[in-house]
Amino acid sequence: MSEEQVAARLVADIETHLAWFHFSALTIGCILMLTAVFLSARAYAALSEARLLYYRGRVHETDGAHGGGARRQSTPANINAAANRRKIPTRRGRTLP
Repeated sequence: MSEEQVAARLVADIETHLAWFHFSALTIGCILMLTAVFLSARAYAALSEARLLYYRGRVHETDGAHGGGARRQSTPANINAAANRRKIPTRRGRTLP
């Protein structure tokens, strides 16, 4: 095998492997981009939910729904809740539609 043939095969091997490298880099880039879009959509949804809950809390707070007093009051049932076997039912929780 002459030197020219060896050089030609070497160039062909480099081009082949470089094409696979480009293909894998493009594939990884697309996967990372889709992951970023998915995570940003979830972050936007979480922030939107937090904003909505904050707004509802502020509106509820300014409505005087609790007679102008503190929203959470210490009662014997609340103080001893840790020792109770059954949890005290509250009206808090996920309120989004």
